[in-house]
Amino acid sequence: MASLGWKIELYFLLTSSLTLAKRGKAGEKVLVRVLNIMQGQRYIEICERNPTQEQFFYGWIANRVSL
Repeated sequence: MASLGWKIELYFLLTSSLTLAKRGKAGEKVLVRVLNIMQGQRYIEICERNPTQEQFFYGWIANRVSL
């Protein structure tokens, strides 16, 4: 979980009220993209640690990650 630190920092950076106020809807769109990327990376990490979970990977992406 050592990589969690940068994810939390990135999340707070992108979600600070100042950033969202300055970026508006475009900022919200970027935030959703970043969160989707992070969620997809988490699913990859799960599958790398436990290959039996690969059978669920397609469904996780198809049902939870949006563009």
